[in-house]
Amino acid sequence: MTSLTLVLVLAASFLHAGWNTLVKTAEDRFAAGSLVMIAGGLFALPLMPAVPVPNAAAWSYLLASIVIHVAYVAFLAKAYTAGDLGHVYPLARETGPLLLALVSIPLGEGLATVPLVGVFAVSLGVISLAWRPLAQRHDGARPVAYALATGVMIAAYSYVDGHGTRAAGEPLSYITWMMVLGAIVFGALLAVTRRDSIVATVRRDVWKILASGLLAGGAYGVVLWTMTLAPIAAVAALREVSVVIAVLIGTILLKEPFGWRRGGAAVLVAGGIVLLATG
Repeated sequence: MTSLTLVLVLAASFLHAGWNTLVKTAEDRFAAGSLVMIAGGLFALPLMPAVPVPNAAAWSYLLASIVIHVAYVAFLAKAYTAGDLGHVYPLARETGPLLLALVSIPLGEGLATVPLVGVFAVSLGVISLAWRPLAQRHDGARPVAYALATGVMIAAYSYVDGHGTRAAGEPLSYITWMMVLGAIVFGALLAVTRRDSIVATVRRDVWKILASGLLAGGAYGVVLWTMTLAPIAAVAALREVSVVIAVLIGTILLKEPFGWRRGGAAVLVAGGIVLLATG
């Protein structure tokens, strides 16, 4: 993995943790997550005249991606309603790269030994960040169930968008069209299901939503472009350094617990990143 790839994905990780914090702290989390996607589409809209229409081979990926992203936001909202940021975010984020690493082998994009060890080191560290003793699980199994469902959606859209970006001919074309069309779908959904909540959420968090839309769109755009340069599973695992950032945000700003176990897990994640970079 090149230095450029490493820097780009790490930058995207910082951006991603920021907009997830907004969704966690919102009153209507599905509305907040959807509005972030809409804001990202609005920022991408000016690029439409400058990019070509994606190749025909990419359109099935585009449509599938939009459906998966709707399910992703729905499960993410449920997960953040049921559990803490520092608990849910690691489980949700790392389920995806683990699944991608496993399915990439039979699908012909398996990783070499060193990067594969790095993927599993990052995954183990991230899952350790979310581990809690039984005595502390006051919120039951619901946060875990929703987080795992979110992770499955992450694996699905990462795989679909990784290959869709390659099939589109021009990566920026796929990224732009996916964000703009996704914004239209999310807007229609909110108009039907959350009309009152839209107004209240925008009034309360308009600047956070706009900033988060820029963060989310920029972060994912960088990741998709990077997937044209490196194996999808490796990029998906590397971007999960955002989990460490999210745990720190949860600890410092949201006053969620942090202990030696989470510190050790963060070191394990860092070690996995080194293996991914050197591999």
